[in-house]
Amino acid sequence: MAARSLSLDLKVGDSLAIDRGRILVTLMEKSGQIARLAFVVPDGVDFVKGKKSTAGAEQAKKGLTV
Repeated sequence: MAARSLSLDLKVGDSLAIDRGRILVTLMEKSGQIARLAFVVPDGVDFVKGKKSTAGAEQAKKGLTV
């Protein structure tokens, strides 16, 4: 399966629907370099917070593109 990426600018309160709305991500708060996200997902979806990595930080700086 090919990977795809997306780059978005969101304001507090904005949401992103994924998989035809099956997953909803909302930007709740933003302060400096910290953002609080809220996720609404169906039962059975697991969450794993990744560790801070150089690769992730570099990707975050570049943004996601489609």
